[in-house]
Amino acid sequence: MATFVDDATLNANPIPPRRAGKIPQFVVGQEYNRRDDIHLNYGGSRQNGISSSAACPAIFLFTGVPMKLRQLLTLSIFALLLCSTGYAQPAKASVASNASIATISSTTGRVRDDPEVISIQAQNKIIKEYHSSLLDTVYWALAGVATMALLLAGFGWFTNFKFYEADKQRLKEEFLSRNNEFEAKLMGHVTTAQSATLREIELKLEAFMDRLGTNSVELRAEIAKITSTIEARITELDKSQKRHEEDNLEIVKNIASCEADLREVEENIWDIKKVPSNILITQSQGLRAAVKADNRFQVKNILNRMTETIETAFLSKNTPISPDALNIVTKTLNERMEYDAIPISGVLAKVNEILVKD
Repeated sequence: MATFVDDATLNANPIPPRRAGKIPQFVVGQEYNRRDDIHLNYGGSRQNGISSSAACPAIFLFTGVPMKLRQLLTLSIFALLLCSTGYAQPAKASVASNASIATISSTTGRVRDDPEVISIQAQNKIIKEYHSSLLDTVYWALAGVATMALLLAGFGWFTNFKFYEADKQRLKEEFLSRNNEFEAKLMGHVTTAQSATLREIELKLEAFMDRLGTNSVELRAEIAKITSTIEARITELDKSQKRHEEDNLEIVKNIASCEADLREVEENIWDIKKVPSNILITQSQGLRAAVKADNRFQVKNILNRMTETIETAFLSKNTPISPDALNIVTKTLNERMEYDAIPISGVLAKVNEILVKD
């Protein structure tokens, strides 16, 4: 998969795509600038993580930490290092003061032992105190950096998740809007064709009535000609309607296939959050969409992932599942049993082996 450089400063008024209508071509491993190489050439939203282009048949997925978050993390680490350096200075002053106190006490006090031994002991005590202060400074700095990194990572994950939900809803609405627009255009074309055909029939009937009674042979020929023309037009309309119905069915299948792909993305999110019950529910929803799309490759792939999830996340770890989640998965598998009974029944048998919460 090609990597993309995030551009934090995007134009408010996008320029029309320079490669509208063309299928995007990318080189795996090469870096691309999101604004200059993607949106200026192929269009699409410049703010969201999932961007669909109206100028070319493509949907772009963007991941990674935004530039502002990386800059904020760098500044936070630098500030913590400065704070740690400032915190270490009082320790030196403390060392000097302790040394002077130890020297005064050793010279003015009552000396019972060797003065050189007492001096060495005082120096060792000062060094220990200095090392302890320095270690405390390092530990506080590391704890501050780790805390800031965790907070920024959590914030980045939260924002990415929100963007993903909004993009998924927007894609769904866009698919439905385009489908409705296509159906409206189809009905308009059919109505126009029917009106034109009826008008042509009326004109021919009027001409036929004008020549009625002139010659019976010509009358029969005209009737046959009109009848054949009407039948040809009706046949052509029937074929056109069938083609439009097939196109509409293909669009519905494509929408269902896209929904299955989005469910796979959602499945990866639940996998990152370590919620096996939601992973299994999302996989069953993806199976329903793949069956609706009549995509046997997607169905086989989803069934394999469900089997792997059951074995690794539930059976091998004896992880229980809630009754509601179990009912959703079981109901989805039973409803799709007629599509491919043998593999679906195998997955259903694995599901029945999962422990159920009380």
